[in-house]
Amino acid sequence: MAEDHIPLGPNLSRSPFDRGCSDQQKSLEERGLQESSEQVSGRLNTWETMLVMTGACSGAVTLTTVALAVSAGFSGILVLCMIVPALVYTVILLGRCWNMVRHKWQHERHPYGAIGFEAFGDVGRSAINVMIVVSSFSFSAATLIVSAELLFLVSEETFRGMFCYLPLIFACLALPLTWLGTPKDIWQIGALALCSAALALILLCIGLVVAFFDDTSSPNVTASTSPPSTVQRRLSYPLLLMEICGTSLFALGGHAMFPTVQQDMQKPEKYTRVTLLVFGYLTSSIVLVTVVSYIFLPHDLLLTITSDANIINLLPRSLLTTIPALLYFVHHCTMIVTNNNPLFQYVEERLDIPKEFGWRRVLSRSTIVFLELFVAESIPRFGLLATLVGGAVSPMLSFAAPCLCYLRLRSIETPGDFTKSKGIWMLETVVCWLISAFTPVMMIAIMYIAGSSITSGNTVFKVPCYVNATLAHE
Repeated sequence: MAEDHIPLGPNLSRSPFDRGCSDQQKSLEERGLQESSEQVSGRLNTWETMLVMTGACSGAVTLTTVALAVSAGFSGILVLCMIVPALVYTVILLGRCWNMVRHKWQHERHPYGAIGFEAFGDVGRSAINVMIVVSSFSFSAATLIVSAELLFLVSEETFRGMFCYLPLIFACLALPLTWLGTPKDIWQIGALALCSAALALILLCIGLVVAFFDDTSSPNVTASTSPPSTVQRRLSYPLLLMEICGTSLFALGGHAMFPTVQQDMQKPEKYTRVTLLVFGYLTSSIVLVTVVSYIFLPHDLLLTITSDANIINLLPRSLLTTIPALLYFVHHCTMIVTNNNPLFQYVEERLDIPKEFGWRRVLSRSTIVFLELFVAESIPRFGLLATLVGGAVSPMLSFAAPCLCYLRLRSIETPGDFTKSKGIWMLETVVCWLISAFTPVMMIAIMYIAGSSITSGNTVFKVPCYVNATLAHE
């Protein structure tokens, strides 16, 4: 008798007595259908998925990316226009990959790793899982710094000389949220993140216009001294372009956790539509802030921008900067939950920690957050940390891995598509190989230029917080 059963993931075991036993096979089918129905009812619909994915992308860091791109001029805008479409395309490719293999891995806790396994075996799975762990950890550490800078903007005079204590405050505030479950359990956090970021964006654009027409106001930026000389500008220009790459990957490169979100969807086949909605909103936000900033910010002020400056701290202090800073702070409280989720899942599986809430989950996740806090206190400069992370890990997860996995799985799972649409097949192949070839070049350039800038003292980084808390963030 031929077996016609619901596929079980490779991580599940089946009794050998299943074969040839029609009654037991029927029981398994009925149980599988019941479990499938229960799982779908508790999963994310299209709009909930959109909220979770949008909440995982950093609105405040987007402001830094825009400030850097506008400061760099045409080259900066061009770099941004190349990276954003590539990120959108590879997110879509990841969704296609998961749709090709999800029937085998319904209960897998690491869907991106499962994609790597189906494409390149154990080596692919292990490499991707390790990169996800490093990426999630590093991104969350950088999130602590961004959030601390937002708090610093709210009351700069109060916190002057005390910046190094702010990441600790944020970590303690966000810690209880990290004890929650997977994206399907916390989609409301994504709704809070989207609402706070959207309102902050509107207020910020109004603030830019008001500051431009208010003659009594003056820009409030630490670096607003005399513009750098042409020689200094030329020396720092490559670093500026690399910072655009690093911060844009930080703001929009949620590839480490997007497959987990898709896995929690009721209808994973609609993932591409959700991706286009999410990145349509994010791209519109970037375009809006870029245009408004270019029109209403003084061009001599743009020459002083570093990776520690965003649009908010280029404006005079008022409610139109304080409220957006607080709203983005709320947004980042939710980000540390979603961005840490793949790391939490990996560690808990390795330590055999139950999926249900308990003291072991609280202990493991609290330990991870405080280790991230140590990294944040070691490099208390967001731009530098984001650039280093963007050069070391993010390009592989965000660019090369999705393209290579898709090309491999496409040839395995859907080889007949070549005869149906040869033009699209060839175009996808060329684009994927171009992105994959560009990835190591980008990584080497970022690491070399960032490393050279650190050794030559051409960055704002001075010392870790635990060496000198006052000097670390002057």
